[in-house]
Amino acid sequence: MTVANTILDSNPNTFYYGVGTCVWTITAPVGKYPVLTVTYLDTAPNKDFLIVFNGATTSAPQLIKASGGSMTSPIVKGSTQKLTVAFVSTTSNLYTGISATVTFSSTPPLCSSPPTITTSGAVIATNPTAAKYAAYEVCAWQITAPVGSIPILKFTSFATEANRDLVKVYNGVDAFTGNLIKTLSGSTAPGVITGSQASMLVTFAANGVNNYAGFKATVTFSGSVATTTTPATT
Repeated sequence: MTVANTILDSNPNTFYYGVGTCVWTITAPVGKYPVLTVTYLDTAPNKDFLIVFNGATTSAPQLIKASGGSMTSPIVKGSTQKLTVAFVSTTSNLYTGISATVTFSSTPPLCSSPPTITTSGAVIATNPTAAKYAAYEVCAWQITAPVGSIPILKFTSFATEANRDLVKVYNGVDAFTGNLIKTLSGSTAPGVITGSQASMLVTFAANGVNNYAGFKATVTFSGSVATTTTPATT
């Protein structure tokens, strides 16, 4: 879809029911960026999900995965010309689903680019060109190590609103199939995080209350793949 103010609705007839997936691809006009504003979210908690990807397919870096009745940032801006939006229902519970409005912006998000990282020494940051990240800033970086290696993330600065503006680090390429390594917030630099798979996903979502200096981290790769999975920490 390419028309501003288009409404995405998982169930125009009030309730969704049953297992299934809806997928929408949003394409912004040349020189603009797609913006999704979620106006309603009501799904089976931790079972039925709204997932937004920063690109043309569901293989693009995953910006948001939300379920239940609330989300940290209801506004999601892509850093490319396209966003892919998926609604995934895995249950037969009766909920009213999702509703969102599509608009386009002339300014990109503050998050560092590119959203896919394959080079050792790459730096990812919430706001490399500004003193603070923006309200409702949403970022995602998909890190892929060379064959036989695993990604290592070293934070060099860190400041987000504690328990509200969250950084999440996952093993794997997305938050739906990968496992959570850590959820981070606050003013203490978390140091080094090492993955246990060849791929790692890093996401950031800010609410609209207070903006902080954000974070910077350097990506490197180790020489061998770990044989155990790091347990989730929240």
